[in-house]
Amino acid sequence: MSELAIFTEADKSRTILLPWLSEYYSPFAPVIGSLIGYKIENLPPSNNLSIDLGLEYANNEICYPATLIVGDVIQALKSNKYKPEEIAIGITQTGGQCRATNYISIIKRAMEHAGFSNIPIVGIAPSGSMFNEQPGFKPNWLKIIKPVFQAILFCDSISRLYHATASREQGSINSKKLRDKYIQLGAELVGKKKGSKLLPLLEKAIDEFNEIPIINSNIKTVGIVGEIFIKYNSFGKFHITDWLIENQIEVVLPPLMEFFMQAFVNSKVLEKEYINKKNSFGFVSDILKLLANKHIAKYEKTLTKFKYYRPFHNINHSAKLASEILSLNNQYGEGWLIPAEIAAYSKQNINHVICIQPFGCIANHIVGKGMEMKIKSLYPDMNLLYLDFDSGMSKVNILNRLHFLIQNIKLPRGKPTRH
Repeated sequence: MSELAIFTEADKSRTILLPWLSEYYSPFAPVIGSLIGYKIENLPPSNNLSIDLGLEYANNEICYPATLIVGDVIQALKSNKYKPEEIAIGITQTGGQCRATNYISIIKRAMEHAGFSNIPIVGIAPSGSMFNEQPGFKPNWLKIIKPVFQAILFCDSISRLYHATASREQGSINSKKLRDKYIQLGAELVGKKKGSKLLPLLEKAIDEFNEIPIINSNIKTVGIVGEIFIKYNSFGKFHITDWLIENQIEVVLPPLMEFFMQAFVNSKVLEKEYINKKNSFGFVSDILKLLANKHIAKYEKTLTKFKYYRPFHNINHSAKLASEILSLNNQYGEGWLIPAEIAAYSKQNINHVICIQPFGCIANHIVGKGMEMKIKSLYPDMNLLYLDFDSGMSKVNILNRLHFLIQNIKLPRGKPTRH
């Protein structure tokens, strides 16, 4: 096989095609790219053809998100919509122990098999991409730390407004319109370097969401935790969030910001356990965490004006809850964040939680399913449903299990059944 093209200085004018993650966060990718001097374009959300192509050009041994992403890339390249000499493929890299670290090599192999080895791949990560030469992709990451942070806070907030309102509204039509409207307006502000105006924009969004007529104010609630891609990607989780909303179940999703704030706790744990001394990075980390929490507090205060406001714990409190269940050294995948979020839901009297992950995601199986007995010993009212997703999973099977969950939720009293 021929080696895939390298992204050089001469390729900076190429359009970087980025796989779709979520209707909340993905619309901000192109404007963030423009701030660092690169043209980024989102690929369409995954569909059934993504699964077929992902299985054809990768294999069913890789995790389900990788199957979808490979399929998205190959589908786009085969569509004849793009000229190979004008594009590159972008992929975010989480690094660490997760199989997402291997996405670049998986996509490379698929593109070579499909005959697109002349198109370079860009690993979008501040720390650089392993085994992937890209001398032409060296953005100033410091330039976008603040706008990215502001964008995530804003998107998390719109998500909370939407999910709390949609299940109470007839057909969730107005909620969807407002969600899409404010995500677009927010992206436009970030693109114009006016991130400071996102907070006033959120206030307007809250006012409009508060005015949506509701048909049911007494609804039940389900929390969702799990692997980051499946948790936020609608197609990846078989649109179960929409299904729950249609059945008048309020869905509570953890904010994406928690995934990134977790890093502050993780660095402290590693410092204490392995370094056992304070260093300059630890001091910088403390300052960044202080600034981050200051911004988060501003958004949280604004959200109190929302009539269905539900507070979220800060990351230190979440870490404390997690430490009662497992060691904070468990930092693979989503790590201790999964049991922390389950415990936080229980503290908010949300006692029905769906834990979702790709089939075979060992890291998250350990900190999710593996902690079930411990979690239930501390929170006996907690009813946990574990759902695994992959390319061969039957949607009917998933919906059947969700029907049992709803049946349990609507029981006035009684012990929840096991799933």
